[in-house]
Amino acid sequence: PGTTRAAFAAALSAGTVEEVLVRRPVRPGDLVPVRPGTVHAIGAGILLAEVQQPSDTTYRVYDWQRLGLDGQPRPLHLSEALQSIDFDAPPPVPQRSGEVDLGPLQLRLLHLGAGRSVDLAGDGPAVLVAVGGAAELTSPQHAPEALARGDVLLVPHACRAGARLAGAGGEAQLLLTTFPRRAAAL
Repeated sequence: PGTTRAAFAAALSAGTVEEVLVRRPVRPGDLVPVRPGTVHAIGAGILLAEVQQPSDTTYRVYDWQRLGLDGQPRPLHLSEALQSIDFDAPPPVPQRSGEVDLGPLQLRLLHLGAGRSVDLAGDGPAVLVAVGGAAELTSPQHAPEALARGDVLLVPHACRAGARLAGAGGEAQLLLTTFPRRAAAL
């Protein structure tokens, strides 16, 4: 907070960019909504599911002295990044529950105990990522699908009607990504 474009550029030039970044401790199951234009990095030892709109653009401003597969430093994109960073945005804060609305997509962390289920009906497709435990998806249109930690499942729009997701065994955690249709602006 309070870092300006000029101060950030100076920190990049001086190799002190780590001093102007906010570090957030994370725990398994955290949702961290990173808005467009937010400088972010992933700490050592963190396994994550990065959910985003399809994009082939990444602006690298600092690379922690890592080398590419060719043994050379990877390219940086300083001028492009400085044009895209939202210096007025607050730093992201990890969330343990609830929903995160990111405009074209919505994230929700589901905690399902054995025998507990949720209805997956809704518009558009859904993507399920099994973060922990085991679950089962049942749908009138498809054979049951078992999900174990690390599994990713695309649920097409046509299969969401009547679909239910239930914990199988102990506690299951799943990341549900949906793509809600937005009302057109009048």
